Amino acid sequence: MKRVISEGIIYKLIKYSDDSAIAICFLRDFGKTKIFINKAFSKKRGVNKFFPAEIDFLRKDESDLHKLYGIKYDTSKGYFLENPQIFLRLNIVFNIIDLLYHDDEPDEILYKYILNINEKNMTKWTVYTINYILKIQGLLKNYDVCGECGCSLEEIVLVNGDFLCEKCSGKNPFLNKTRTEILNKVFLPEYKSVKISKEDEIYIVKFLTKYVQTIIGKEIKGVDLLEELI
Repeated sequence: MKRVISEGIIYKLIKYSDDSAIAICFLRDFGKTKIFINKAFSKKRGVNKFFPAEIDFLRKDESDLHKLYGIKYDTSKGYFLENPQIFLRLNIVFNIIDLLYHDDEPDEILYKYILNINEKNMTKWTVYTINYILKIQGLLKNYDVCGECGCSLEEIVLVNGDFLCEKCSGKNPFLNKTRTEILNKVFLPEYKSVKISKEDEIYIVKFLTKYVQTIIGKEIKGVDLLEELI
C-alpha cells in the first residue's frame, strides 16, 4: 500500500451506504481508478463530479478499490460545473472512457485534452476527443473510403459498424459532405481552422456514439440531453 496524490476527475459516484460512495475516477497517473469515499454526501466532504482536482488516496496493492484521504479542487476550472454545455460534453466523453478503457490504463495525453475544454472550443473538442479515444483503443476507421466497394466517401452511411457509401448501403447518408469532411480533417493541421457548428457537432457525435455502440453492444448516454440543450 502507498499513499499517492494524482490529478484527476471523478466522473461517477456509486452509493455504497447512507453517507459513503465508490468514486470512479480518471487519474492522470493511473487512468480509471475506483476509490472508496467515506461521508461522500456530507456537506463537509462535498464531492463533485467532472471537477478537476488533486486526489490524495491510499493505493492498495491487493485490491482494485482504494481509499480517499482528501480532494483539492482546481477552482480555476469551476466553469466545468457552471456551464451546462461543457458539463454535458464531459459526461458523454467520460461515458465512452468508462466503456473503452480498462482500470489502471493511464493516458496523460487524454487527460490533458480533457482539461482543455472551454466555451470557445467545445464543439471541436468533443469531436476531436472522441476520435482520439477511438484511435488509442484501435477502433478508428477511415472516413474517406467505403468499407464495401472501396470508393471515396463524400457522405457516410453507418451500417452494422461499417462506413458505407449510399450505393452500397441503399440508405440515406447519416453524415453529409460537410460533416464527413470535418472527420477527415480531425488529425490534420487544417483542423485548427475548422469551424464546427453545434448542429454539425451533434450529428457527428451521434454518429460516433452509434458506431461505438454497435461494437460494444452498450448504450452511450448523454447525447440526447446535449441535443435537447442545443
